[in-house]
Amino acid sequence: MTKTEAIDRTIELWTWLAETGERHKGDWPGWKRHGGEYDLAGSDCFLCKHSLRGQFTPHCTTYCLYCLKFGHCVNGYFDQWNEAGTPRTRKKYAKLFLEQVKSLKED
Repeated sequence: MTKTEAIDRTIELWTWLAETGERHKGDWPGWKRHGGEYDLAGSDCFLCKHSLRGQFTPHCTTYCLYCLKFGHCVNGYFDQWNEAGTPRTRKKYAKLFLEQVKSLKED
């Protein structure tokens, strides 16, 4: 998977999350298990798949496109989205995370 593919697919996923307020990335209709076109990625994350071949590592800040620019995802908007209790709040943080991911295309 190329850098561009990883970013574009991540944008697709997080656009859906920002629009729906869904709680789980694994529920995205883009995954093959839901009739979509994409194979499952580690942590349901294309950026993880791109940089770590789907393997979580405590050193992901060394390789992940997102982490290199913004720091570890669990310390920012992703974590706030993950901890949000309502669809409205999840939409808010998904949109903020999505904007950060979109900015990766500029790098």
